Amino acid sequence: MSFLKIKKAWDQIPSSQVTPEDSYVNRRRFFKQLGFTGMGLPLVAGCTEEIEEPGGSTGPYRQVPRFWVQQWEVLFPAAANARFKTERGVTDEKITTGYNNFYEFTTTKQRVKDLVEGFEVSPWKVEIKGAIEKTGSYDLDDLIRMGQLEERLYHLRCVEAWSANVPWTGYPLSQLIEQLNPSSDARFVRFVTILRPDQMPGQAGLQAYSWPYYEALNGGGDE
Repeated sequence: MSFLKIKKAWDQIPSSQVTPEDSYVNRRRFFKQLGFTGMGLPLVAGCTEEIEEPGGSTGPYRQVPRFWVQQWEVLFPAAANARFKTERGVTDEKITTGYNNFYEFTTTKQRVKDLVEGFEVSPWKVEIKGAIEKTGSYDLDDLIRMGQLEERLYHLRCVEAWSANVPWTGYPLSQLIEQLNPSSDARFVRFVTILRPDQMPGQAGLQAYSWPYYEALNGGGDE
């Protein structure tokens, strides 16, 4: 049973609602056979249903393109990092893939999964520029292989009074930065998301927000 509840006391989730450990173990066994990536990508949060015909989709809501799972099957599941764990188990994937904060599509969390069908995920490239030696446009497949992948289990707590335990696969940002060889002038890292109002209705309809969304980090830390 999932422990995710929308309630005012977001930090008082009873232990009776924790996902059983054997469910999580079975989930990892399934991924080993199927292949899976989270990589911080909201649309690839779960693939626990049987894959359909070639060119189809998988996941609790059939929102994950089949080729995404297959092209990285030799890399996943990654080894779990024991430093990042929680005593509350893993939130059911049907909830974590169906309840999403993704304002680029809609502010209604339960509707995001219904609006992603026309969103193009391939090819997916990331432009890296600034005070670094190796600037350029990097394919997602190449970026995934530029560090030592590991799985971390995070307890996410939102100010909107909900929480969830979600496994994420990736590698520390420091591993990527080291390969890009930044100059001594580099002080910050700025992340800018995609801008596609024709595919992401929230970007077209929510004019109060400044799109594209961005975040920034200073040079400290390696987690």
